[in-house]
Amino acid sequence: MKMRYTAALFLALVCSFGLDAAVSKDTSAFVEKVRSMRGSTYASLNGLLQHRRSGKPAQSMPIYVGLIIQPERTTGQIILDAVEGYLIGQGRGAQARSVVPMQKSTANLDNSGVRASDLTLSFLFDEVSEELENATVSGFVPCRVICFVNAKTKETARVYISKQHYFPLKAEFIRQGESKPWRTLETDGFAEKNGLYYASRIQVEGPGWRTRIRFDEARCEMGKYDAAKPVKVIKKLPPVNK
Repeated sequence: MKMRYTAALFLALVCSFGLDAAVSKDTSAFVEKVRSMRGSTYASLNGLLQHRRSGKPAQSMPIYVGLIIQPERTTGQIILDAVEGYLIGQGRGAQARSVVPMQKSTANLDNSGVRASDLTLSFLFDEVSEELENATVSGFVPCRVICFVNAKTKETARVYISKQHYFPLKAEFIRQGESKPWRTLETDGFAEKNGLYYASRIQVEGPGWRTRIRFDEARCEMGKYDAAKPVKVIKKLPPVNK
């Protein structure tokens, strides 16, 4: 059965801009399919973020991710530890992304190694530079490996995408001038609600640190989004104590 995915981490959006002329038509068609989705959905996901860094005590805090996913744009919110919030967005192009802090934060998101833009798969909208040889993730999932380059930072995202489901399972981030990834993002679990699938277990790691996000299936909701009867997924934050 063909699976349809929507996620707090991995989600594919509609996109119609062109790809590098040096990239093959087959690669271009595959990437366009990865970027595309049909219909409108929402996700309201609650879970736990755990962060470990060498030489420092482990940290654990609740995380909330709310998303409204529409063909032209995805908008949403991340809340950490019930007080640190970010409004996030991703449109059809590489420049149509946004991360707006809702208030002066405690920088838990930055310290965790997770980027807000990870949760809208913004790297999939960067310029495609090349396709590498096929590989497997978790030892058995066949993937095509596509490289995306950020025009601003020149960082490359080497993304492993399921050949069957057109779904990114792993991303390795490589700084300009380097050959090895300094940061890796991977999902190792999925859950289903109302016929939609989301990444229930996510891991981000780099030298000397690792962060895991686990979403609690009992506290996650998702379904079709109706603009005439919008579901409330954006939450208010409590006032900051002065």
